[in-house]
Amino acid sequence: MKIAFVGKGGSGKTTLSSLFIRHLAATGAPVIPVARWGTQTILPYGTKKPKLWPRQTVRTVAGKPVDLSRWAGATPGRAVLDEMTDAIMVRVRDLLAEIREGDPPPLYDAPSRRRNPPAVTE
Repeated sequence: MKIAFVGKGGSGKTTLSSLFIRHLAATGAPVIPVARWGTQTILPYGTKKPKLWPRQTVRTVAGKPVDLSRWAGATPGRAVLDEMTDAIMVRVRDLLAEIREGDPPPLYDAPSRRRNPPAVTE
């Protein structure tokens, strides 16, 4: 089974991603973090017409699989799913920093989700 998500981290795909993470937890399938940079020059925010000329550069990089083994056998409740999502998004964020050749962007921080933030270790 191949599943891919397109979009920004924390952009409202929480239901779909929680189903995906539940599947990963059950099967032990690897999670390959992928980051892309440059698409914002092709379709700038707020526009409907893509900018194709001059030719734009889009960079995509895939990282090493994220180890989710520490959650093996855990009941996939809200806290566990949040921790798994954060572990994946930290890796995606680090890949994005590598592509941008700068500091990593901040992680998405939804106030409704962060009343008791989960600890994320890299």
